[in-house]
Amino acid sequence: MTQQNNSIEIIEQIQTTQKNIKTYTGVTIGMILIFYFFSFASLLDKAPAIFFLFELVTSIIFVVILILLNKFSFKITRWQYRNKPAHTDMLNKLSPTDVDKSPETLVKEIA
Repeated sequence: MTQQNNSIEIIEQIQTTQKNIKTYTGVTIGMILIFYFFSFASLLDKAPAIFFLFELVTSIIFVVILILLNKFSFKITRWQYRNKPAHTDMLNKLSPTDVDKSPETLVKEIA
């Protein structure tokens, strides 16, 4: 039972980290895209073309990141816990979609 409780705690830490990364990344990208929306007209009128191209390319990259945000946050979570053996072992058994499942369900699925 202690091993199961330890696994549940590790899964909860991983899920919390992944949710935080998703939230911070999504909010940051959303704010940047809102800024881009309001600065678009002035960039077309007064700024050099390179600024417009930069905004265009980065906004496409941001939209792709938002579409793949779950996988992106899982990779960042995996990178954050790469030096913790217990977390690394658990991350190898989990997938990006497991963030929405309860830790108890995941422990039963893994075991």
